[in-house]
Amino acid sequence: MSALCSQLQYCNEVGKKLKASGIRVEVCSGERLPKLIRNAEKQKIPLMAVVGPKEVETETITIRSRFAGELGNMSIDEFISRTKTASENRTFL
Repeated sequence: MSALCSQLQYCNEVGKKLKASGIRVEVCSGERLPKLIRNAEKQKIPLMAVVGPKEVETETITIRSRFAGELGNMSIDEFISRTKTASENRTFL
C-alpha cells in the first residue's frame, strides 16, 4: 500500500482490516508513487493496493497485480473475498 501523508490514516485503517483477515500487509509512504510501484515490482510483490484521494473519498482501494497489471478499484471487503478465494484455489487474483 502506498499513500501521501493525507491518506496515511486511511491506509492504516485498511491495513488493520486486511491483517485481521489474514492478509500480509505493509504500508509504505514517503516516496513518490512510481518509485514505490517499481520497488514492489522488483521485490516481486504479487499485489499492491494503491490509495489516493479518490480511494479515500469512495472508501475503496486500487489493486495492481504483478501478473495482470491494474485490476481497478474495489471495496476492501471485495478485495478480501477475492484474495481468499484466489488463495484457496491457488490461482492469481
